[in-house]
Amino acid sequence: MNLIIKNLEDIQKQIDDIELIMQEYLIQMGYSQYILSTKGMGSVTSASFLAEIGDILKYYDYKQLQKVDGLNIKETTFGMKKGKNQ
Repeated sequence: MNLIIKNLEDIQKQIDDIELIMQEYLIQMGYSQYILSTKGMGSVTSASFLAEIGDILKYYDYKQLQKVDGLNIKETTFGMKKGKNQ
């Protein structure tokens, strides 16, 4: 049991170290003040977001980011039939 607890403590220490490194990279990129000011965005979520989208400056507006993230929400309407928001 002591061995399992020691392993869990070691793993938690590694996770904490990685999160510190992620925070340092966010600060170096220059986007951290904007992304981290968003409610619910911590360093792990922010780093994952930037890893997914790449350079944020290549997007002109939030709609382009929604498309990349798969959140391109729009209503589909055909003639007299009204569809659901996607």
